Amino acid sequence: MHNTIAFRKLSALLYAILLVAWMAGCAGWFRSEDVGKTDTGQPCSESVTARARARKALFRAQQAYENGDLEEAERAIRASHEELTEMGSDDPETAALLRSSEQWQDKILAALEEASAETPIPAMLEQLEAEPEVPSPPSEEQIISEIVAGCDLPIDQNSRVRQGIRYFRTTGRKTFRIWLKRSGRYFPMIRKIFEEEGVPLDLCYLAMVESGLNSRARSWAEARGLWQFIGSTARMYKLRQTWWLDERLDPAKSTRAAARYLKDLKRQFGDWRLAVAAYNCGPGRVRQAIRRGKTKNVWQLRLPKETRNYVPSFMAAAILSKRPEAFGFGDVQIAQPLDFDEVTLDGCTDLRVAAECVSTSYQRLKSLNPELQRWCTPPGVRGYRLKLPKGTASLFLSQYAQVPDSEKSEWQRHRVRRGEVLSGISKRYHIPMRS
Repeated sequence: MHNTIAFRKLSALLYAILLVAWMAGCAGWFRSEDVGKTDTGQPCSESVTARARARKALFRAQQAYENGDLEEAERAIRASHEELTEMGSDDPETAALLRSSEQWQDKILAALEEASAETPIPAMLEQLEAEPEVPSPPSEEQIISEIVAGCDLPIDQNSRVRQGIRYFRTTGRKTFRIWLKRSGRYFPMIRKIFEEEGVPLDLCYLAMVESGLNSRARSWAEARGLWQFIGSTARMYKLRQTWWLDERLDPAKSTRAAARYLKDLKRQFGDWRLAVAAYNCGPGRVRQAIRRGKTKNVWQLRLPKETRNYVPSFMAAAILSKRPEAFGFGDVQIAQPLDFDEVTLDGCTDLRVAAECVSTSYQRLKSLNPELQRWCTPPGVRGYRLKLPKGTASLFLSQYAQVPDSEKSEWQRHRVRRGEVLSGISKRYHIPMRS
């Protein structure tokens, strides 16, 4: 685990450097005469400098991937790979770095390929309104009527909802297939929490049109997670957002917050249709539309265009998801439910150490704990519940108990002052430049 500790220290150091560089506008930070020198003060060879650039780009790619920013991850990993391939792989250190870069490139490209099949939600809602209104055959109308009758909240059977059904079966078919696949991962958890909170279980389909059931989804307005909470609403419902964690990305905690928010909206408007509309555009706009229109009929209100398409999209998604085989989606392989063990931890624990305890990967733990924004559980938080692969809690507790406290997590934040260079900082903290 000593290699892990060295990497962890270096990670913390790099975080500090990158943070201060950003705050300083990336100007006036390093002295020009210090660039290209080793920790002994001697000029670096070009290969060492190029390798350092490649390693830095790889680090940026990893952080962007883990934060759900696939475009930035792709740019960074491409820069890392290009730097390394130009150098050649005769040197063992360069060859090892190139292998790591290629592995991350495959992972990022695979994630981009899946994401690119999805139409962004706002763009999808724009397209819905352009969908032609085509009457459904009588046999299909009968199926829809049966589905609607079995729903636990109002689902309407009108031309706007039929537009949504048609869109998801044609233009948006590829996107909806992805949503259906992901539904198996999240719906059991969502329905359990909704039942506990006393809200209709069929509101689970709202997460489809909110985020595409992507726990790392991020909107242009910086809404995040399955339920697309913006920062202010998240704070109202006790979802923590710090440098260390963002509970909007925690599927269970954000689902419970969404259930409570939806209940509050239902109490305000007395109608689930209006509650759904308000979840999208905000209760203020819905109240304003009701005052101006002198009606509470959601189909007659002058709401924002996105919301006018959002409500029928939700209803269409609910209908299609309840009987997918009746609408040509019977071949979709539904994902297995999200399943994990949890252990309670006090203080800061490095995820790499935790991963070693249960013989899994750092990336696997990050995927199980998407709310964690850094390499560890948040410092100063007692009773943090870390998710582990199913069946590994006992193994973790026994292995973790044997890890010295000094190795469980060790980090320091260093504020870089004008004139400081990396070699001096590494000496101060006894971290080898090449660790």
